[in-house]
Amino acid sequence: MSTVKSVIASESVIAPFTKAKSATFTHLWLRHIAACLMALLTATITIPGMTTYLTASAADQILIPILLFPLIWLGLFMYSYLAKQAYRPWLLMLLLILSHAWLSYSAIWGQS
Repeated sequence: MSTVKSVIASESVIAPFTKAKSATFTHLWLRHIAACLMALLTATITIPGMTTYLTASAADQILIPILLFPLIWLGLFMYSYLAKQAYRPWLLMLLLILSHAWLSYSAIWGQS
């Protein structure tokens, strides 16, 4: 019994649990907003933009983005929390929003 107590009390077992907090969860409010609001907004705007570059039949151009919506949202949601810096998900989502909004706009108004 004394060997078990000495192993539990040793520094090698306790040390991994007492390390400093990881830098992954800095700027937590920015990550919450990016994960909850921006991921949903980005996934929603991505759907009509995807129909412009999918080369399939008309039914598949609508069906595939709708089926991919949960995966896109989940990927963006998880990336919002797992990114090393808090600004990276924001940049990625803003780039996706702007590019897919431009694709949708150009498809509607007939520009190339």
